Order: sequence, then C-alpha cells, then structure tokens
Amino acid sequence: MQLLQLGQLVIVATPSELTTMAGRRVRKALLQRLQASGVLGATGRVVIAGLSNGYADYTTTFEEYQEQRYEGGYRGMRARIPTE
Repeated sequence: MQLLQLGQLVIVATPSELTTMAGRRVRKALLQRLQASGVLGATGRVVIAGLSNGYADYTTTFEEYQEQRYEGGYRGMRARIPTE
C-alpha cells in the first residue's frame, strides 16, 4: 500500500480489490488518523486507487468473509479488515 499526498488529497494505492465496505472502512480509518496527526485538515479527503502496482486478491471485511459470498468465498481469501 502506498500513500500519495496532493495538498488536502491523499490517494491510497493498493494492489488488492477492496469490497465496498472494506474500502469505506480503510478510507475512514486513514482519514481519521491523517487528520489526528495533522497531515490533513478538516477538508482533507482520502481516495482509494485499487489494483495498483500488482494484484493481491480480494480484501473483505470479517462479516463479508463469514457470509462466504462471491469475494469472501474465494478459496484464496481471508478476512483482512477488522470490524468497527
């Protein structure tokens, strides 16, 4: 995972394909941490650029993995994003 900052915008380059909920959690956690550390201000934004610099499979939330639907049921998959 790489972070690129352009003013108040941080682009997260990740080699995995995040599900919608996993992406929301990653974006929210990074935004909170970057704002708390003073890297981004109140108007800062975080966007995710998936499938960057290679491919590392799907990333699901724990709940999605437990459901064993499409991404969570993929044989090489494991839950990677903690619950809130």
